[in-house]
Amino acid sequence: MDFLALREAAEHPVEAIEKRRETIEAYLIFRQTAEYRSSPAYLLQREMTEFQQTSGYTDIFLPQLKALSPAYRDYCERLERANAEFLALYPKASDPFTS
Repeated sequence: MDFLALREAAEHPVEAIEKRRETIEAYLIFRQTAEYRSSPAYLLQREMTEFQQTSGYTDIFLPQLKALSPAYRDYCERLERANAEFLALYPKASDPFTS
């Protein structure tokens, strides 16, 4: 997904989700497979998540960035609203590390 598509998805999440429904559902099914859970992509995602949680990136850096940059704060708010719409349709997607 390119930058413009991501921007569209953040501004119109329901439409973007509907447009990509088949791909999303196929990915969510694939994400539950042993093949995916042994892939470098899965392992990297786990490592990055752990790093972000333990380094202060999530709890310290990002809140400070939002405080310093109104544009970044607005962008994050749009993404958070889009994510809420997505999770309302796909609640199992909230934790990428469980089936």
